[in-house]
Amino acid sequence: MSKKLFLSHDSRDEALAKVLAETIERLSLRQLTIWFSSDRTSNGGFQPGAVWLDAVRTNLSKSKAVIALLTPRSLPNSWLLFECGYGAATQGREVIPVAVGIDALSEIPFPLGMFQGYQLTDYDSIKTLVSKLFALYDVAFDEELAKPALEKAITQISVLTPKRVAQKETTRSIEDVERSIKAHIDTRLGSLVGATRKQAHARAARYSVSIEIRFPPLSADNYLEISEHTTVQDVLDNVYYMISDHVKSFRYLTEWILYNKTSSKFLVIREVGDLIPARFVFERGSVWEVQKLSVPYSPERSKDFNRWYRTTKP
Repeated sequence: MSKKLFLSHDSRDEALAKVLAETIERLSLRQLTIWFSSDRTSNGGFQPGAVWLDAVRTNLSKSKAVIALLTPRSLPNSWLLFECGYGAATQGREVIPVAVGIDALSEIPFPLGMFQGYQLTDYDSIKTLVSKLFALYDVAFDEELAKPALEKAITQISVLTPKRVAQKETTRSIEDVERSIKAHIDTRLGSLVGATRKQAHARAARYSVSIEIRFPPLSADNYLEISEHTTVQDVLDNVYYMISDHVKSFRYLTEWILYNKTSSKFLVIREVGDLIPARFVFERGSVWEVQKLSVPYSPERSKDFNRWYRTTKP
């Protein structure tokens, strides 16, 4: 018998939901069946004549876990909170937030912020998500076999990541102010509750950095999580997975480069990247940009070129 998994999402994120569902089902050798409302396959989504609320409840009740696909589009979606709340209220059912284009550690709202969240643009996070899902459903997970599919998923998700839309300034109504105050209280309450959880220390040891992909034709804003075990090479690998459809392997500093928008410096570390902890380079609050190189990187582009390189003899 198939093992059910419910995927809650905003209908505008249909393409992202499809990539995630297909990746998980394929790696499980179709042992897992994922239901999501916008599924256009013959047996998926809402069936003709079905009452949509009944369909949601039925598929939630059959699922052992609920994945909440969180993006800049879905965060304000109250229906997604309803589906996750329904799942969380049932004993023995897991709620798993996954983030695309948002900071999984700071932007997931309460009460979803109480649950362990995962990035879908980070190889380690998507690997951990799939492995834990399979363990929950008693499905074998083989990373060596799964790695190509996970890397492909990262690339596809990066292309589909929704851009953030700047909010226009408008006159705020009393209702807006009330919602803002409630959201602030919920966030503070979530922080207090989260601090008492066993994962508090682990979460504090992790943080996210912004990765802006400006690599024509790609343009997306993602986040990568940094932990005490992450190396510079891990970050470079994760970024490569995002753009691998548009760049050959082993072309860092030749076809592409990471640029620190905070310090205005290029990241030129390469061969010793696996020996350097990422937290020493990718600092909290820093913003990085993936740039396409028309010619290989030259030290002359360095902000400190005149300091470190002599063009004439002393």
